[in-house]
Amino acid sequence: MVEMDPETHGSPGKILVVDDDRILVEILTESLSMAGYEISAAYDGQEAIAAAQRVQPDLILLDVMMPELDGYSACAQLKAAVETQFTPVIMLTALTDRDDKLRALEVGADEFMRKPPDRQELLIRIRSLLRTKRLYDQVQESHQRLEELEEAKHDLTYMIVHDMRGPVSSIISSLQLLREEQDPPTAEESSALVASSLLSGQRIMTMVEAMLDLQRLEDGKMPVRLQPLSIGMVIEETVQAIRPLLQEGRVRIQVKADRPVFELNLDGELLERVVNNLLLNAVRFSPRGGRIGIWTQATKDWVVVNMADQGPGIPPDQRERIFQKYTQLGAAQQRRGLGLGLAFCKMAVEAMGGRIWVEDIPRAGAVFRFALPLAPAGG
Repeated sequence: MVEMDPETHGSPGKILVVDDDRILVEILTESLSMAGYEISAAYDGQEAIAAAQRVQPDLILLDVMMPELDGYSACAQLKAAVETQFTPVIMLTALTDRDDKLRALEVGADEFMRKPPDRQELLIRIRSLLRTKRLYDQVQESHQRLEELEEAKHDLTYMIVHDMRGPVSSIISSLQLLREEQDPPTAEESSALVASSLLSGQRIMTMVEAMLDLQRLEDGKMPVRLQPLSIGMVIEETVQAIRPLLQEGRVRIQVKADRPVFELNLDGELLERVVNNLLLNAVRFSPRGGRIGIWTQATKDWVVVNMADQGPGIPPDQRERIFQKYTQLGAAQQRRGLGLGLAFCKMAVEAMGGRIWVEDIPRAGAVFRFALPLAPAGG
């Protein structure tokens, strides 16, 4: 019967036992295994250093008197290595001189015990050192997480400024051209400049709304109100709302949605935001004179909405990451925005019981697809 150490909570620590006395190694291995620990063994100092690098133990039991490389030298090397410098070391020795104990502590040993060690005392000291090691690991993880958050904050600030600078510059340039007195634009040119400004303003609003709504969805503060709706009607209305914002001749949009008519339990506002985000995303990455296609397909249990563009496409290894917040794919000019819009789309579609993904169209761009259940959500 295995005697589980209560400190491990079902996750036993790894202990490296190092001694040239193979019988003692077997005794310690059996005793500590009964307490629930995972044991590795080494029989000299050099082997101990190699095993510690390979196994990454949570604690090392290290004999002092060994041939070739003694325990003192081995401990000094273990404490000097980045990978094992914070791994607790208990040195075991038959020596009882005070100077031997001081030397063990001097080279970095955390504990010093006479061999053979008393089992109960050894287990208590192991538990104490592992508890300290776990606390240290938690502090290190927290510190690393804070560094990652700080880096993410820096990157996010840069991305927001970078991505908003383009639309703001476009609006300012259009307004300056409209104010031109020496060579005023024609009515047709003025209309195009206004349309360009409106589209740029819409992009800025989409970024801001995506940041706010994404946080609400994550916090569970954005209720999902499902009601029977025609998915095609929502798509048509969303497309019609954005048509005036497109520069004439820049992008064509073809819609073949909801034929035949499918009535699903949907949150109309969320669905509209999903379609709007994907559509603006497609417009941004479509070449001048390009085409965006939107169509629906039905299976036994799902309706799939497809939106295809003729942009640069998405690399296969990035098709999952693109729906994560603040994800950058490649160079800044190739990014699909802050990643906020697509992250919002994923959360919104999933909140309605569906799923979203992206595929490449060979030599033609990307197609974003999201599937929504025909059956009532939860039904």
